[in-house]
Order: sequence, then C-alpha cells, then structure tokens
Amino acid sequence: MQEGKYKRDDNFWMVRKTEEPLNGLVYDYAENGKRIEFGYLVNGYQDGTWKFFHENGKPSMENIYKNGKFIETTQKWDSDGKLLENDY
Repeated sequence: MQEGKYKRDDNFWMVRKTEEPLNGLVYDYAENGKRIEFGYLVNGYQDGTWKFFHENGKPSMENIYKNGKFIETTQKWDSDGKLLENDY
C-alpha cells in the first residue's frame, strides 16, 4: 500500500517514506478496499502463517513463511469457500 502506512519492496515491508522494517501483524487491502492478505512481519519479512483471500472476501490460501521465504501452502479454498484437496 504505497498510500497507506507501509510500503513493500519485493518481499521487504517497511514504514512508508522510510527504510525502517515493519514488525507485527499487518493487513493488505485491494484497491476496492477488500482485504487480500494478512500475517506477521519480523524485521520487515513475512514470518509464520499468512492468509490470502479471493476478491469475494472468502479465504483462498494459507501459507507459511520463515524470514521472508515461502515454506509451504497448508490449505487452499475455491472461491465458494470449499476447502480443496491437498494437491498443491
């Protein structure tokens, strides 16, 4: 969110107008105002469980990150909210 409280440079998140890394729970929203993802940052990098959402607001997937690196997808849902088989 370049106009929000933070900005992203690839997978590094920082306080807007600074190079200070963000820490804690963050939410990211699409231009239409709907939440598209949320999770924790540690020293500016995704860490732990992150949840992502379809445009209709229903969950789309849950991923695990460690120090900004993707580890695995633990769950996926279709746009109707149905949990998909573990084929990812």
